[in-house]
Amino acid sequence: MQQITLNIDNDSILPSLRKVLKAIPGVSIVRTTRKLETSVGKTSFEKAMDDIRDGRIYEYDSLDSLIKEMEK
Repeated sequence: MQQITLNIDNDSILPSLRKVLKAIPGVSIVRTTRKLETSVGKTSFEKAMDDIRDGRIYEYDSLDSLIKEMEK
């Protein structure tokens, strides 16, 4: 099975596009979640810096304490 990802900028054409695609034998539409525009195009480093800036960090005394926290 082959997959194609379409990026649609104009939401108003979605209903027509769905009708056309559903009319083609062997084509199915799979819904996916939308990417947040704030994270599009950011590198892993930039995302990590956003986490630090926004306080999404955790500190552990040891690897064992991290593993115990993950097991909860």
